[in-house]
Amino acid sequence: MLAVALNTIGPYPQEGWGPLFLEAFNDFKVIQAISCEKVKDGPLQMCRREQYDELVRDISEKWDPSQNILELRGPKNKMQKAVRYMFFFDQDKKFDRVFLEDCSGMLNFPWAMQVFILNSPEPGYLPGQDLIDQAEVFILNTQCGEVHREVLDQVKKYRPSLPVFTENLQEGISGALKGILDELFAAYAENRARVKWSLENDHPDKQLTCDQARKMAGKLGISLFLIGSVCDECGYAITQCGLGCF
Repeated sequence: MLAVALNTIGPYPQEGWGPLFLEAFNDFKVIQAISCEKVKDGPLQMCRREQYDELVRDISEKWDPSQNILELRGPKNKMQKAVRYMFFFDQDKKFDRVFLEDCSGMLNFPWAMQVFILNSPEPGYLPGQDLIDQAEVFILNTQCGEVHREVLDQVKKYRPSLPVFTENLQEGISGALKGILDELFAAYAENRARVKWSLENDHPDKQLTCDQARKMAGKLGISLFLIGSVCDECGYAITQCGLGCF
C-alpha cells in the first residue's frame, strides 16, 4: 500500500488539496481526517495496541464515491490509530493508494510519505530543520502570494537534494512535479517491500523486539514509523517496546 500525507503550512484551502491531487493521480483515494476533540499534547502511543472495532466507534464517516473522498470526523487520538489500521483490518477500506489530508500529517501520520505545501504562510515564516528532514517534497504555492527567497534558502541549507517545486496549484499539478512524485511513490513502495522481506526472512515467528526494529530501521535506512506500519500490515507484534517509537 502507498500512503501520502499532505501537510499544509499556512491557510488550509476550503475544499482541501485532495481533489487537485486526484486529477493527477486518479488511481488514489483521499481520506480527509477532521479532529472534533482536543487531546493532551505528547507522543502518539502507536505501540499500544487497540482493537480496530473499538477505535472506530466514535468516528463518523462520509463517503463521496464520485470523488473518491472519505471524510472522517472524531477524537484525534482515536482517528490517528484508526486511519493507520483501517487499510489492513477493514475489508471495505483496504485502499492500495491513498492521500491522507490533514494540516499536520507529519505528526498524525508519520508512517506515510510526507508532502509539504507552503500556502501563503505568516510573514517571516521559515521551516525548521525537523520539518525539512521529514519531507519527501516541498511545494511552494505561488497563487497565494510571493514566494520568499528565504524559504528556498532555508530548505536548501538543510536538504540540498530535497525536491522543491514552485507551482500555481490552482492551475493543477505540473508534469515535472507529477514525475518526481511518481518516482517518490515507487521508492516508498520499494521500502515497504524491503521491510516485508526482512520481516519474513529474519523474524518468521511474527514478532520482533523494539531493539530489533530499531536495528532494522538503521540497516534499511528508513523510519521506525514505517517499520511499525508494515508490522501492522503483516500481523507482527513488537515486544519490549518503548512507547511512542512507532
